[in-house]
Amino acid sequence: MALSRSGEYSATVHSSPKERQQSTVKLWSGSIGQFIREWSYPAQKIVSLAFSPDSQEIYFGSNINSAVSVSDLNGRRLRTLENPEGQGSVGRFSFAQKGRFLLATDGYGFIWIWDNRSVMLVANLKAHDDWVSYCLSSGEKHLVTSASKEKLKIWDFEDMLKTLRTPGKELFKSVKNRIKRDANQLIKRSH
Repeated sequence: MALSRSGEYSATVHSSPKERQQSTVKLWSGSIGQFIREWSYPAQKIVSLAFSPDSQEIYFGSNINSAVSVSDLNGRRLRTLENPEGQGSVGRFSFAQKGRFLLATDGYGFIWIWDNRSVMLVANLKAHDDWVSYCLSSGEKHLVTSASKEKLKIWDFEDMLKTLRTPGKELFKSVKNRIKRDANQLIKRSH
């Protein structure tokens, strides 16, 4: 289930046990709970959903290649944010920088970051050793992730983006090292 930030809409998803690879999405009025419409996605099992920050689009995570599909409120598919690694299901969604970036988690410990304007994958970051259960953007500055083994990590999102924009072959290595360093500094400050 997802609730739009405006409170105007809510959405639910149902995957039929008979049709394992088909999901039906229902859109409801958030204020009075009145049914508005439904649509189905054949050959796709939706495992997570979220409204865009402006409440005009719905983001769907599926069990197919960690792809994220974006639809309007009539169920018309607008675009798909591809994961070139194509592993596992998409877990949770979060938006950063006023919706400019979409962050999604997966079952392999990664956080995937897409630029919503260009529909380009900006980065995939190994955040944890197992399923990333939550990924939240705290205001516009911090990225918070949590894993099922009671681990919490906090990163400076602005510094991470600066590092991601650095050209060169060592891009992902430098991001990983920067995140580790920032996380360690935050942990030391908290003790």
